Amino acid sequence: MAQIKLTASFCKSVLPQQKKIEYADTEAGYRGLRLVVSSTGDKRFAFRSNPHFQTIGTYPATTLAQARKIVATWKLALNAGQNPFLEIKANKRAARMPIVSDVPTLAELWEQYSSEYLITKSEKHRVNANRTMRKHFLPVFGNLPFNEVDGHALHAFRIKHTKERLREMEQMKAYLSGMVSWMRQHEVYQTADFMANPPQFGRVERDKRKNSGIRYRKLVREQDIRAYWQALRTVEGPRATMLAYQFLFLTNKRGAEVRRMTLDQIDFERSLWTIPAEMSKNGREVVQPLTPLMIDIIREAVGNRQSGYVFSNTMGDSQIWLTSARLHRRIISAAGTDYISTHDYRRTVTTGLEEMGVPARVLQLTKGHYDKGIEAHYAQAEKRPREEQMSAYLKWENFLEARE
Repeated sequence: MAQIKLTASFCKSVLPQQKKIEYADTEAGYRGLRLVVSSTGDKRFAFRSNPHFQTIGTYPATTLAQARKIVATWKLALNAGQNPFLEIKANKRAARMPIVSDVPTLAELWEQYSSEYLITKSEKHRVNANRTMRKHFLPVFGNLPFNEVDGHALHAFRIKHTKERLREMEQMKAYLSGMVSWMRQHEVYQTADFMANPPQFGRVERDKRKNSGIRYRKLVREQDIRAYWQALRTVEGPRATMLAYQFLFLTNKRGAEVRRMTLDQIDFERSLWTIPAEMSKNGREVVQPLTPLMIDIIREAVGNRQSGYVFSNTMGDSQIWLTSARLHRRIISAAGTDYISTHDYRRTVTTGLEEMGVPARVLQLTKGHYDKGIEAHYAQAEKRPREEQMSAYLKWENFLEARE
């Protein structure tokens, strides 16, 4: 636990650590107030005064001023010999108990699922789940009791949305299944009769002919690849975003890894980027060699900053987004190529390096893949795989004519 006088600017700018940390407010009159920051960056206010611990609300939905006002009220009650938390806990228990004589509606169940379970997930997952379900599913089925959803209506809904928005239909199926699984594990619903036949979408069929071109989208012609790289260097756009695009096109790394890159992960002296295990898709620490051009891009992105995210349009306290379709269209318009997204960069770079004769094991390393076959091949060596990666990157930069 760290003690600090909480301010609005501190609550906004504080960065997550490797583990959850509590910041105790030292402001007189509000002792016991905590700002709890999880390792994923979620923030919430809480009150701790042994033996009591009570969550106040998530930040920024709950402001520091609101949290302090609530803490002041609770402290007055505690000083008067009262326990303000008994009523809060009683209300929570009542909210979790379904009405015995009635079956809860899907909207009611979703609100409970969202507040009790989704709150533990990342902000991005919560936002996507609530937006998709409240925009498409709940307006149609939300007012229906859990066990009175017509199968034919679900089937028609699935067919309609599969044709119009396949990916969202797959997400809605996953979210509904997740809610049902949570209910089966919830003590209140484990013995409920209405759980015998939960609503099910059935199988969501993909139209392979319709989507066959998306998975393999990439640039293959040499002149197109070089033209696209030049467009990344010349098209006007948010400075941090354009630099991140260039870095992605050189490194073959995932967009999420580049967005989350922080200055403390960069070893400028040894030209290495260490991706922590918790940020790596394969669950292990990845050490990425950096070419001089990559280092130059990082230095240009951070400027005079000494901490925070490398690619940030602010002072390093927030991540950029790499999914602007409008900006991508401007880039391909300048390049005169077919449309590709940032995820298509990986297929473009991998295919280009493969045609240059780079071994498959080195291609896997550039993509951040590390399986037992690669591990057995290098037999615990560290220097050789980095040298081979560096050689591959320099070949790619030479092909792009990127080094002036």
